[in-house]
Amino acid sequence: MKLSLGERVVQSGTFLYDGQVVCDLRIVLRPVRRGTGDHEDPPELSEDANQDTFYVEYGSTTSRGVFNAGGGGFATLDAAVAHVESMPGFGNTVRWIEDSPTSAHSREARDRQEPSVGKGSSVVLDDDSCDS
Repeated sequence: MKLSLGERVVQSGTFLYDGQVVCDLRIVLRPVRRGTGDHEDPPELSEDANQDTFYVEYGSTTSRGVFNAGGGGFATLDAAVAHVESMPGFGNTVRWIEDSPTSAHSREARDRQEPSVGKGSSVVLDDDSCDS
């Protein structure tokens, strides 16, 4: 997943896949909250909205620096971080990179007070993301 115009990484780190494979992890701030696209949902959920939203991107288990899975849609950085750290199987292995250039951005984003847009918890895996 490549960053698009207006997107930026606000937090980065690693996690252990299967307790032994180091994988990258990042939280991206996007200026648009993606809608569900489901015509049965109300418009405020189904349509995209111009609203800063935090998305989690997970790195490949076979190639460092390649992000091939993601999910979320969190109103705050704290909510995105809490979600990642509570994930069964690897949440307790997450190590955030505090000395990275994104640390200042993450503190700035964490200080933001924005209304909640609901819980996001989907993770989409590409076919090769579980190969080891």
